[in-house]
Amino acid sequence: MLFFNSPTRRRVTKPASRAGITSALESRVLLAGNTTARLSSAGTLTINGDANNNSVDVTDDGAGTITVREDGGGTINGSNDITFSSANVKNISINGLAGNDDVRVNDLSSLSGSISASLGIGQDALSVNNSNVAGKLTVLGGLGNDTVALSGSITGAVHINTDGGSDNVSFQSSHVKGTTTVLTRTGDDILNVTSSEFDQAVSINTDGGSDQVNLQDVLAHGTVNVLTGVDVGDDYVEVGVSTFDEAVVGVSTFDKAVTIMTYAGSDSIKIGAGTTFDGAVLLNTGIGSDTVDATGSTFNGKVTVLLADGADQLTLTDNAFNQSVLLDGGTGKDILTDTANMFAFAPVIKNFETII
Repeated sequence: MLFFNSPTRRRVTKPASRAGITSALESRVLLAGNTTARLSSAGTLTINGDANNNSVDVTDDGAGTITVREDGGGTINGSNDITFSSANVKNISINGLAGNDDVRVNDLSSLSGSISASLGIGQDALSVNNSNVAGKLTVLGGLGNDTVALSGSITGAVHINTDGGSDNVSFQSSHVKGTTTVLTRTGDDILNVTSSEFDQAVSINTDGGSDQVNLQDVLAHGTVNVLTGVDVGDDYVEVGVSTFDEAVVGVSTFDKAVTIMTYAGSDSIKIGAGTTFDGAVLLNTGIGSDTVDATGSTFNGKVTVLLADGADQLTLTDNAFNQSVLLDGGTGKDILTDTANMFAFAPVIKNFETII
């Protein structure tokens, strides 16, 4: 299910506290490992885990020092922690290797370069909290159920690939100025985006499994593409409301084209009250008995809804459609419910056996 809601246009400037975003990441019992941290002459801080479970904090104190600390009973270079001058740290490279690793990067006031992380095999967690990064953020997961959480400002591109497993990716109070790409691969995955702004194109591909995409209080200036995979899975895309196996977009504004494709399975797309779409909108649910629900939203571009095969339901309530509209139920016994909507042009309605 996909649900969209629309906020007052504004810049996201204040990230959420890291306590809220990392609480779910800190509950795992870890077997102690030995982590190494080295700073190159070029200013790259490289943090390497080992085959055991590593739990590491990388924290900028705001007074010129970055501390790397092992808080899971293991060591950093044989000690509990090690410090570096924040002025000398330009980039951060993280290599989790094997084991269930948990790495938290906190309160970077101004990292001039990029962050790259390779989480390796295991149930791993990476959070970048309340941080300002002038370069890129690149995350590569591995086999296992991984968690990636981001809050703060990223000037460059964000690329997250969690690989196989049931993964959880979140953006909270984030501002990404470059392009954003999220690929979660096979597994039952969850993507939550709240109170965040994206200056350029956003591409989301949750691949196989029964996946959930929630977009709440989002301001997107570039195109947005959501693909929940080409195999059979009950997917949910939502903007505004948080429930499983749906796609939802809520309290959000989208300046350019939005495309949502859920493919096979009993899928759900929900667009919540107050969402504004200034570009074209394409919703394609593919094969299966699907549900699309749009309420109280404004569509300023062309709207196309393709429900394809299956017994589908399309419910439109109190929306404003200011450009052309095509509603196609496809094959199967499909139901269209049209309540108190405003159409600037007569909609083209095809292949609905019941219209209410």
